[in-house]
Amino acid sequence: MVGPKRRSLEEAEATLATQMARLHEKQAELQAITDKLNALKDQLKTKEEEKVVSQHKQLQLHYHIMFSESKI
Repeated sequence: MVGPKRRSLEEAEATLATQMARLHEKQAELQAITDKLNALKDQLKTKEEEKVVSQHKQLQLHYHIMFSESKI
């Protein structure tokens, strides 16, 4: 009676070990995707900030040109 139970326990432990290994693999994949997503978010934020700075510079140039022309 103990033999079949022990074999069943060993099979369950082997299945658990396999599933835990798959879980760790998937967690690592998820972490890699999360890291990539965070890097992309950082890039987007940087580009948006650069865009705002560029627009500000364009406006300054536009107003400078308008002011210069009004003096002529």
